[in-house]
Amino acid sequence: MTPQDGLRSYKHGSCLVVGIATIDVINTIPEFPAEDSKIRVTSSRRSRGGNGTNVLVVCAQIGAFQALHWVGTLVDPLVNADSKFICDELSGHYGISLESCELVNAGSMPTSYIMSSDATGSRTIFHHRNLPELSVAHFASQLPLWQGQISWAHFECRDTTATSAMLGLARPVIPVLSLEVEGPRHAWASVKSMLHLVDYVFISQVYVTSLGFTDAIAFLNSLLDDGTVPQKGGRDPDGVRLKAIVCPWGATGAFVRHGLAHTSNWAVSHVPVEPVAAVVDSVGAGDSFVAATISAIHTGMPILDAVAFGCRVGRRKCMQVGLEFDPDAFT
Repeated sequence: MTPQDGLRSYKHGSCLVVGIATIDVINTIPEFPAEDSKIRVTSSRRSRGGNGTNVLVVCAQIGAFQALHWVGTLVDPLVNADSKFICDELSGHYGISLESCELVNAGSMPTSYIMSSDATGSRTIFHHRNLPELSVAHFASQLPLWQGQISWAHFECRDTTATSAMLGLARPVIPVLSLEVEGPRHAWASVKSMLHLVDYVFISQVYVTSLGFTDAIAFLNSLLDDGTVPQKGGRDPDGVRLKAIVCPWGATGAFVRHGLAHTSNWAVSHVPVEPVAAVVDSVGAGDSFVAATISAIHTGMPILDAVAFGCRVGRRKCMQVGLEFDPDAFT
């Protein structure tokens, strides 16, 4: 299947995403200000955000999955307006199931204050959180409900100890697991220990450069040199199921370490993307890339074609405000 065939015609299986939802307050400014200065905001908007739920919203529009589920933490929407705002969009507008979310009685929904620069299209995020992370105990309590029902589970790496525990619980139950690592706060030793649990991992440019690498190829090659990935692609006799490591790299496209078809070898490939003349809004571009790549792989598209599709959707996101796409974005 190619993107031109339309991923929506596949419409099979269910995807579960473990991650957060936030309230995003996005202020557009002419350029990022110097410290201790004043600048006028040219526009301001409020929306739902959060990597995990952004992925779900884009997956819902692509339509490759028959059903979508969010597993995260919510303040009771009956008593919290921000939580209700988030639930109304996810469930009411996009049809995403919230039945497996963990409700808490205190706290508030996380808020991200985002400065989006007209000059460069870049965004700077100030994040405030007063809500517990999803508990491993709650995740474990939901597993019996997912047996035989979920075909793909994607994890936004939050607390590495909890994420690792949840991946271990999910591995025998859910056929395909993927992991996204974005923030540089995660220790590499902790991240590396999770790679044997997943089929696909997305590692951000910010995270890779925080490890001291200046380019993705050097990073991906280092994983083979230090034994992080096995000497062959795909599932090996020891149970390693890792099929691909994907590093989205902004305007450069993406770099992928993947198994070569019909061989026992790994390769590193560069997937380029067409340049964007002017970036309008980059908020959520990485999440759009992840959602599109996951959706394409789910339909059976080869990994490099799937990543190319992800690059095109991520590029399209940079050319528009918000995550509501025209249908032709996915063709």
